[in-house]
Amino acid sequence: MSKREQVWLRARPIHLIADSDAQAAPTLLTPTEVATLLRTSKKAIYAMAERGQLPGTTRISRRLLFRQDALLDWLGQKSTPSLESRER
Repeated sequence: MSKREQVWLRARPIHLIADSDAQAAPTLLTPTEVATLLRTSKKAIYAMAERGQLPGTTRISRRLLFRQDALLDWLGQKSTPSLESRER
């Protein structure tokens, strides 16, 4: 990569980097976003992450982030059929 390309990459707005590299980089969620998704508190998310109960957990320095694809796959595995579909 040339020096010019490196400077241009650093100067690009974040949303342009995310759009063009969407296939390469996974979407990362904050504990607040995960708490909203799971309908629980942020404190519960931190506790679950500490116990290793949530997949896709990544710690960058002091920040705790979660891979969206791993979390959604995990939720899909945890789901159960509704009562209506079981009775049929």
